[in-house]
Amino acid sequence: MTEKTRIAILGGGIGALTAAFELIEQDSDERFDITIYTLGWRLGGKASVGRDETRNWRGLEHGLHVWAGFYDNAFDLVQRLYARLNRPAGEWRSKFEGLNHFTVMEYVDCAWKPWVLQARPNAFDPGIGLLDLAPTTLVKNLLSWAEQAFLDSVLGSSEEPNVRRQIQQDTMDVLGTREVFPTPLSAIAVLLDRPTSAINTISCDVKQLVAGFRRQLGSARTAMHGKDAALGQAKDDEARRLQILFDLAAGLIQGLLSEEVLRDGLDAIDHLEWSCWMEKNGCACESLNSGVVRGCYDYVFGSVKGVCEVGAGVGTVGLLRLLLTYRGSIFYTLREPMGDFLFVPLYKYLRDKGVKFKFFHKLEKLVLSTDESAIQSIELRRQVELQNPECDYEPLIKNQETGLESWPCHPLYKQIDDDGTLKRYDLESFWTKWKDAGSLTLQRRPAPGTPIDETFDIAILATGFGGLEKTACDLSTGYPDTWGKCLANIKTIPTLALQLWLKKDTAQLGWADPRTVMVGFEPDSEGPGSTPLNSWQDNSPLLANETGQGAHASRSLGYFVGVFPEDGSSTGPSYPNSELARAKSLIIKWMNKDLPEIWPKCRDPNLPKFDWDLLVVPASVQQQGEARLDSQYIRPNINPWERYVLSKPGTLQWRLWPDRSGISNLFLAGDWTRTGLDSGCIEAAVMSGRVAARAITGASMNIPGYGNYRKIPVPITLLPFVNLLKRLKTRAAGGVGTMEGYCITIWRDTKLVQTLLPPNLSLAPPRGIVTPDPKKDQHPIVFLFCRQKNVRPGFVPIGGVNYHEIIELVPFVKRKDADDPSGGPFSYMPHLFLDELAPVLIGVNLYGYNKRLARIASAGGAFELNCDLGEISTDLSAKGLPGRAGTARFSRLKLVRQMLEHPLISQTTNGIFVYSHLDFFFDTATFQGVHGEVAILPPFDPDPADALGTSKVKSILDEEYGAFRFETNWSLSVPLSAGDEQSNVVPPDLQEFASKLLSIYKP
Repeated sequence: MTEKTRIAILGGGIGALTAAFELIEQDSDERFDITIYTLGWRLGGKASVGRDETRNWRGLEHGLHVWAGFYDNAFDLVQRLYARLNRPAGEWRSKFEGLNHFTVMEYVDCAWKPWVLQARPNAFDPGIGLLDLAPTTLVKNLLSWAEQAFLDSVLGSSEEPNVRRQIQQDTMDVLGTREVFPTPLSAIAVLLDRPTSAINTISCDVKQLVAGFRRQLGSARTAMHGKDAALGQAKDDEARRLQILFDLAAGLIQGLLSEEVLRDGLDAIDHLEWSCWMEKNGCACESLNSGVVRGCYDYVFGSVKGVCEVGAGVGTVGLLRLLLTYRGSIFYTLREPMGDFLFVPLYKYLRDKGVKFKFFHKLEKLVLSTDESAIQSIELRRQVELQNPECDYEPLIKNQETGLESWPCHPLYKQIDDDGTLKRYDLESFWTKWKDAGSLTLQRRPAPGTPIDETFDIAILATGFGGLEKTACDLSTGYPDTWGKCLANIKTIPTLALQLWLKKDTAQLGWADPRTVMVGFEPDSEGPGSTPLNSWQDNSPLLANETGQGAHASRSLGYFVGVFPEDGSSTGPSYPNSELARAKSLIIKWMNKDLPEIWPKCRDPNLPKFDWDLLVVPASVQQQGEARLDSQYIRPNINPWERYVLSKPGTLQWRLWPDRSGISNLFLAGDWTRTGLDSGCIEAAVMSGRVAARAITGASMNIPGYGNYRKIPVPITLLPFVNLLKRLKTRAAGGVGTMEGYCITIWRDTKLVQTLLPPNLSLAPPRGIVTPDPKKDQHPIVFLFCRQKNVRPGFVPIGGVNYHEIIELVPFVKRKDADDPSGGPFSYMPHLFLDELAPVLIGVNLYGYNKRLARIASAGGAFELNCDLGEISTDLSAKGLPGRAGTARFSRLKLVRQMLEHPLISQTTNGIFVYSHLDFFFDTATFQGVHGEVAILPPFDPDPADALGTSKVKSILDEEYGAFRFETNWSLSVPLSAGDEQSNVVPPDLQEFASKLLSIYKP
């Protein structure tokens, strides 16, 4: 029986559990042995729930959770989970309630007003379905929505005919057509379908057309006022709000079709703050300071102490997905906490499928191997000892009245070996003084002498981001340019959650909408940051799962959430209690002064403050006034791993992809990873878990929204070379491996080197290149003699093939038919030989490489190639000590590296040019000088030195372009062809093809 791959999942949130679920989904052959290690006594992470058995089975949650209608992957997870559990068809629907509106608060005329925004439902079910997420489609949908909404509004019906005709004429002039458009927005859609030769032409025309729409908008509002100045405040509010919405839509359109976004995608603007970027695209201050914009920032906790900080690229993607790609309803409220309807069945299903759960295991440290290529060990702390070490901890409790299974708000002490003192400690607290029961170190296999249950092959890091500074310090040191910058640049913020159980329903409190999701309530009565709670949801349906209240039953349940402004240092075991006291103080002030603004009837009838008697407290508790708040639930989310991960400007580049940790046996899951959504939400976490599982299994898995797809497609021939290279570098890894290589460079007559290229490529050496003989017109040819190890598709972490490879490379090549801006320089491989069939088939069929099977033998620096085209042999010996590229003795490497780091160009059999990037990771490679002899004859060498093709080779230590040996990891990007959008989604055909090959060809 084949030994199973042992997978250690570190963390108990939705990213971790999704990864486990997807691994099981793809594990029909039972190849995996999965163990989940998690802190404390429950699962759920930032979506955890704890039921309080002593207080009516109240569900105490981490915060307010609302699902957006575009959470395709998250809804799909719930649907498949319920299907696997053989639940009745459609039962998952009973856990959600579609919400087709939401409310933002705006401060107008010295008063707070609710602004209800409606979103038309559609006929789709939430979850994975046929939905076009291409940026062009989203832009066209935005254009269509904005135009139709304007024409159907009171503003559209107020247009003066002569103004409309003039704008239509201006629009025709921009497009050079006689076609009449109702607004300039539909003209922009036509413009996008036109073939064009210049990005700046599109951008320029769009600016004029957007300016025309804004003139149309402004004149319509003026006309509306002029026609009937006595419309009243309500009508004025409607017109003002419409103008804000259409102004914001115009700013988005202009920004999405700006030259920088068309050329480089939305990532190119992510260093800008979203509101600053929108202002740059013509949005008025009134629009950017409106309740709807403040509500968007509240949605991602992006406003801290009055300062808004969300990256323009990430913010725009999230907004477009929210508004334009929802299925069914724009939002879905929950009828049960996620801990109940999602994490309980997930736990039970995975447990029954053989996944092992190790509760009370706190991640202490990830330790790198000596060569820093893999995780060598995982250090964990065991928080408690169980009464029966032979049995697993059983974490769930059951309400005998309702039959509901859930998670308790504290450990189940009867299962723990404890003298009763544990009740005084919080095992989920970073600052707890509880003394752990011991430690556990997992070792990477093979680890001689290590018990089988203390080893692992693959690790999935799925803990909260805030705790990684300590646990991933080895990674930060070993990989300063990736892990180091990730941990240094990505920021988190504590949040504050409040749950109130009330004697009156929302209508009796003075709010008319019983299914409220409200954002943007920020009175800032005592300065920026003084208002701790700016979002609210009426969660009264959750009361159905509470029991035993009798005469003290709650009529409504309100959830509030907001940023918890930091104050002071977070040190010492008393810190959580002091922060809870500070939170309570802020909440009391806020409830007395600000809460009556949204609940007018919650005021004390005798005093200008909140009526504290409205709060439901247990009959046995004699609390009065503000003390009744102690019977509610206040939660400052201050632990490092539960802080919210921000999407600040400029930080997107430092997020790590779930399948590209840079470490061979480590994958990532969590909303802090880079997914294409890149903001803190359950959808991003689920996506990351799916990506990690896809990478491990090599399965074909549709993950909507994943990847760096956020570009308006532009023909490759219009892309400047530097941007083409940027696209290639950010694509998924089509292949990865480890190599020992010998590199030599020969110089030959330029005209002869040209004969190695196909007709549509030509040589293009850069100005100032120094040849060995300046008197001759020569061009370099590079030969690489390699021993490849563990070569595999980038999405498969284990297995792989070993083989020999000899590469002939012609650098400084350009396309004859594309001089600028993306004609080159590239590198072309006229010959590429391998002695293993699997990589030959992949290279030829996917990349268009000129790969051929050959007999290759090697020993040290001696290589011998025999094939139908001829022979090549080398005899190279080491000279000098090995070292890194940064050492002084390897200063001459810069010139050779320049040639090797060009993107590769090749041509498929149907004539399509294909681009790829081979990253040698030279900054971390080991180099050593070599010297000796080589024998290369035509067609490989177009002008050999003698009849035998033998020539002397000097070391890189002695001359420019000298020979050297190197050892390194490498990564080859998924290829990019003309018209191809940037994507990190590995094509399913490649996944299937590569997986089949690896099942046949073993190392």
